[in-house]
Amino acid sequence: MQSVPVERYQFLGNSECNSDSSDGIADIKYIGIKNTILKQEIQKYIRELDSSYSVFKKGFGYIVVQDIEFNSSTTYIGRTWEESKKDTIAKFTLIPGSYLLKLKPVFFDSFCANCFPPFYSFIDGRLVLIEDPDLNWINDRKYTRRSKENLVKLVRSTLTLALQEDFEFYDVFDKKYYKLSKEKRKTMTEDQILEEAAFAINEGKTVILHEDGSISYKR
Repeated sequence: MQSVPVERYQFLGNSECNSDSSDGIADIKYIGIKNTILKQEIQKYIRELDSSYSVFKKGFGYIVVQDIEFNSSTTYIGRTWEESKKDTIAKFTLIPGSYLLKLKPVFFDSFCANCFPPFYSFIDGRLVLIEDPDLNWINDRKYTRRSKENLVKLVRSTLTLALQEDFEFYDVFDKKYYKLSKEKRKTMTEDQILEEAAFAINEGKTVILHEDGSISYKR
């Protein structure tokens, strides 16, 4: 599978998605997702999270679209339709976002925690962040402070439910939910509480588009 930036932007439904700038510093841009399949799959995913997580239904968290890929090397020479109709022509991954963005991301080797995406959107009233590894590599994740501050504010607004005393956090190691006591909350800053809620929702899926127009899923 090869990532093709131009095709990716056409898939998002926005040919004007180019986030490059002459000085290597770009704005994080709002885009309207116009691609019918992508929009419908995000809407479907939102409904799934609504039914599985009460906190998400109440407004906690956002959606992240990542790993958008296209298969540009599919060949039909010497192959029948039956043999090629389930070929993957595109795929993308949807994950629930509940981590706090900060102006200064933290890097761990090749992984970047709290890094900024080049694009964001809104679907059915929910914030959607759109990752693009190619652009992140090209501009080294350099975005204007103004656009980063705007996205930090938008993300934070989706996480404030965790500041309520009855909010249930999730322990990824013990795989169980728990609440913070009033005493514990008094020893923590708001950011620390929001950071602890980073794994409150954890149910991603990959959407795979096939040559025959069918769609399959991988969790």
